[in-house]
Amino acid sequence: MHRYPSFRTCAMRALPLLIAFALLLQGVCTVKAVNLSGLNSEKRHVECSELSDAAKAYYTGEFSRENLMSLSGAADPSDSYEATRNNPLYEAIRTLMQSTLDKSSIPGYGGFGQNSLAYYWNMTDTSPDVDNTKSSHFLMFYSDAAYEYPGNAFSMNREHVWAKSHASFHETNGGADLHHLRPTVSAVNEVKSDYIFGYVDEVYLSGYLTGELNGEEIYKVHKGNVLFEPKDDVKGDVARILLYVYCCWEQPNLYSDVETSKLPDFDPDDTVNTGVRVIEDLQTLLNWCEDDPVDTWEMRRNDLAQEVQGNRNVFIDYPELAWRLFGIEIPAGLKTPTRIGCDHEWSEPVYVHSGCTTPGTVSLTCSVCGNVHTVPAPAKGHKDADGNRICDDCGAALIGIFERTETLAEKDHFILYNPDSGKAISATVNSSNRLNGADVIETDGTITLEGEAAVFIAEPAEEGGVCLLHNGRYLTTPKKGGRLFWTDEKDDYSVWYFRDAGDGCVYIVNAVAGNDYGSSAIEYFNGAFTTYSNPNSDLFKIRIYAHADHIWETVTFTEATSTEPGSLICRCAGCGETKTEEIPIPEYSAESDSMNREWKKGSGVDLQFAFHRSYNDTECRDRFTGMKIDGVSVPGCEEYCP
Repeated sequence: MHRYPSFRTCAMRALPLLIAFALLLQGVCTVKAVNLSGLNSEKRHVECSELSDAAKAYYTGEFSRENLMSLSGAADPSDSYEATRNNPLYEAIRTLMQSTLDKSSIPGYGGFGQNSLAYYWNMTDTSPDVDNTKSSHFLMFYSDAAYEYPGNAFSMNREHVWAKSHASFHETNGGADLHHLRPTVSAVNEVKSDYIFGYVDEVYLSGYLTGELNGEEIYKVHKGNVLFEPKDDVKGDVARILLYVYCCWEQPNLYSDVETSKLPDFDPDDTVNTGVRVIEDLQTLLNWCEDDPVDTWEMRRNDLAQEVQGNRNVFIDYPELAWRLFGIEIPAGLKTPTRIGCDHEWSEPVYVHSGCTTPGTVSLTCSVCGNVHTVPAPAKGHKDADGNRICDDCGAALIGIFERTETLAEKDHFILYNPDSGKAISATVNSSNRLNGADVIETDGTITLEGEAAVFIAEPAEEGGVCLLHNGRYLTTPKKGGRLFWTDEKDDYSVWYFRDAGDGCVYIVNAVAGNDYGSSAIEYFNGAFTTYSNPNSDLFKIRIYAHADHIWETVTFTEATSTEPGSLICRCAGCGETKTEEIPIPEYSAESDSMNREWKKGSGVDLQFAFHRSYNDTECRDRFTGMKIDGVSVPGCEEYCP
């Protein structure tokens, strides 16, 4: 099972890592390599002002730019899966890139031999600033750092820009596509992991980390929201790679999470596709595509990749097709290889402020061309400084505020939260018998009960262990670990121990389940909570947020009448326990208004006694017929008079 490295908690400074070139030993590809027309000698970050000759020759007949632009895109782009349905432009772009792709020429994933990814990177990913006398010489994605072997100061990884765990390919086909795979500094790749691309510093004022290489900031990462933001002059490259994979390899989870049943079939070496989106939203994707235009190095690399595989990344040649693909108006002044647009002069930002549970936006408008640049801002969460269970900002009634704690009392209800992912354990079991993560808003050491988070109560077990119950069922893992599910009956596999993990967190370890590598502990991995052996990283760290007692919500309420008691049924929003209270028949006073034939409710005097104290039977029957008590008609006198 592949394990992602734990997050490095400090920013990188020049990445003083040991030389690691073990990749030389990972298989040697014996397929004859394609002879390329030359090296990529173009400079990075010089805007491309024209198509290459190879690009001009690629778009002919039904796939000419004119014909592609005449096709309609998504009718509703709100969901990236649905956007692929009945979308003529999507089908045409996919058909073009797949029909010209020679799958037999897709490079081998490992090693540095002929026809391997690394073999071609020596030509497709180089630059004039790299010493071409070295045996390996190419630029690292995200950082533009030069990798020159031998004698390099850091190690290299093969980077799936569209993360492997979010795709139905591993190394076969789409997972070794030269348009997609890039070389990266290993330490940057570890930090990026399978995080979602998105804005960090424009949205979050704090709580994120940065990484530097050779004095330049090359990324920002927000652990709680699992977001990775590359430097500005790489964002366009990322967006165009993601668009390529979305169309060419039909991976629908571009900017929306997609159910596993709707994902494409696995390649033979696949093990998982979580269906989690790869970029935060469509607006972010288009912003990055616009803000970092195609450069001459990117165009030349597209030419060289075409010489190897036969196909091109359409969105490098015609980035305007990204807007057309989703049925969105192409921005005025968009810079493309066929049109140099506006040098934007942005106005002061306009804020649509986030609500407690609703996101906001930050917008900039170009004073020259009128183009609007919009960045999403997350919901800020409820606040309850005075503890009255009323939100200080929006006035919403808060049914349960869970406060961060390191100890639990007997009646506590609690949420289990992994700060590394920003997810709480939910009650929902997925198709792989793992528990989905629930989105919660953590603010100033509190979580307000919302959404799908499971609320536990602890049942003491032998030798200091606890059973974790939600809605009367036990959290359990099997003998060899690797799964989490609910059972009606407890056994040894339902007993857990809390062990200190530092940072106010605990490791939650099963009493008996495990494998050859040690005990099973709860871990957030690949978009869900599961178990794995020997907790040793931030993925295993759990924080506890507790509420002191039941959180009662009304299920049904029946008001008492003059003859029948009412009832109130409540359910604990946390553990699911219910209670029923009887609402007694109300007592009435003898006050009456004969003129209006109205009786008033009161206390201390029985209704029937009140009638007979005031009237004889005949008068009672006469006066009582058609009467009302507090505006409600009451039964005839025979119900009360002998």
